[in-house]
Amino acid sequence: MKEINNTGRGQRKLKVYYRSVVQKTISIFIPRPYKDVPEIRLCGNWLKDIGFDSGQLIMVTHEMNKIVITLREEPPTNQNLNTTSPPTA
Repeated sequence: MKEINNTGRGQRKLKVYYRSVVQKTISIFIPRPYKDVPEIRLCGNWLKDIGFDSGQLIMVTHEMNKIVITLREEPPTNQNLNTTSPPTA
């Protein structure tokens, strides 16, 4: 059985990747060049273990060399509820 850190603190060594995105263009006649932008990927069951589950809303705050991700405390609405039943008419 996996041991969970009771203090809620842990460390992950990750990498900043890049993603190629299409730049906006002024004219339809100019080819749309790609631009590399930084990307940080977070995934895994460890996120659920520390309280982050699929469909939850988060707040990202940042300062130089630091990113903090916290859950947004908002009342649930129909848009952010994870349901399997179809909407009623």
